[in-house]
Parts: sequence; C-alpha cells; structure tokens
Amino acid sequence: MNRKSRRPAGIEPPQLAPDMPAVDDIAELEARASYTQQVWAAPQCAAQSAEDVSFDQLDVRGGSFNAAELPLLQMADCRFDTTDFASCALEKAYVRRAEFVGCRLVGLQIGNADLADVRFVRCNARLLRCWESTAKSLRFEHCALQEASFDGSDLSGAVFAHCDLSGADFRNAKLKGADLRGSTIAGIKLNSRDLVGTIIDPGQALELIQLFGVVVRSEEE
Repeated sequence: MNRKSRRPAGIEPPQLAPDMPAVDDIAELEARASYTQQVWAAPQCAAQSAEDVSFDQLDVRGGSFNAAELPLLQMADCRFDTTDFASCALEKAYVRRAEFVGCRLVGLQIGNADLADVRFVRCNARLLRCWESTAKSLRFEHCALQEASFDGSDLSGAVFAHCDLSGADFRNAKLKGADLRGSTIAGIKLNSRDLVGTIIDPGQALELIQLFGVVVRSEEE
C-alpha cells in the first residue's frame, strides 16, 4: 500500500506501487538477486552476507538486518519502518528515494556510497559511520546521532533537524549549505574550514566559537 504523508520540500519520497503483495517469510538474501514491489513483514536477515543485491519498491515493516554485510547494495523507492540495521555494513551502496522511520541504526557502516533523497526520522543512529560517501538531498529528523562519523563525506545541503549530534565527527566532510539548526552539537568535532557555508543557529554559533578557543566577554567584564 502506498502511504501518503507530508514530507519536507527537497526530498523526493519513495514511489511505492499500490497493492504490493505481502511476504512474511524473508529469511535469506541471495547474492545478485533482485527483490521488487513487495511488502516485507519482519524479515529476519541478520548476520547475512550477500553481494550486489537489488531492493526496488520495498515496504519493510520491522525485521532485522543486524550485522549483515551487503556490499554493492542497490536500493530505490524503499521504506523501512522500525527495522534493525545495527552494525550492518553497506559498502558502495547506491540508494535513491529511501525512508527510514524509527529504525535502529547503531553502528551502521556506510562507506563509499552514493545517496540521494534519503530521509531518516526518529532513528537511533548512534555511532553511525558514513565515510567517503556522497549524499544529495539527505535529511535527519529527531535522530540520535551521538558520536556518529561523517569523515570524508559530501553532505552539501544535508539537513539535521532536532538531532543529537553530541560528539559527532564532521572532520573532512563537505558541509556547504548543510543545516544544523535546532540540533545539539555539544562536543562536535570539525575543522574551521569544514564550517564554510554551514547553516547554524545563534546558540550553536556561541558553542562553536568556544570550540575554537575564542573567549567571548562583554565590554564591562
């Protein structure tokens, strides 16, 4: 069933076919297999290894890909609701129009990936590792991203709305046009050059000034 909801401007939502068949016995992924136009009910694919798998128009509800290794995953028009991707490895993934809602992404590894129109909502993504990846139209909303790392990734224009970025590492990431307003940034790690073009709120500005060792005092002090 195609679920319609209001989504932020600039993010193209997944296009799901109506009346897709439900499949409730997904327990093994095959290398180079293609899975298309299905509703998955609680798939149990934890700790699996499958290369060059294709997900196209999948509506996944619950289930687990915990500690799975899915190199060269190709994903388009997919939605995941309360699915477990903790410690999953997605090396060189290609993702278009994907939505993750209430998912467990603790320690998820995304390396050398190509992402576009990807939205994360109310996800636990502590210790996320998104390295050397390119992301276009990327949005995190109300997500826990403590100690996440985006080393070497292009996050130009990405939005982090009301997220906890405590201790997150943005060193060597491209942040031009990225919007961090409303998010907690205590202990954030970045270089001054990485901040060029980043959008922040006044409270965050004061915190970043202190991060770089600048002492702010009124004239009377």
